[in-house]
Amino acid sequence: MSNLSESSRKNAASLIVLGGVLALASAIAFLWGVNYSSNLSNAAYAGLASLVGQTDSTYQLALWAKNLGAVGFIIGVVMTIIGFVKRS
Repeated sequence: MSNLSESSRKNAASLIVLGGVLALASAIAFLWGVNYSSNLSNAAYAGLASLVGQTDSTYQLALWAKNLGAVGFIIGVVMTIIGFVKRS
């Protein structure tokens, strides 16, 4: 019975660490995406590039990072909270 408890505690600790790393990485990606995509010169360049049939892949990546970073942060925080609840 104590072996199950020890295994459960290890899984909870792993969930806490994984959730924290995911939240941190997602927050960094989100902040970069917001910073890059809100810069007027980057947005203007992407708009002009689309007029001539080209895409600014860095600008598109920033938009993806902004959207997915927010979702990843929420998932990471929820994973961390679940890990703390299972640990106790």
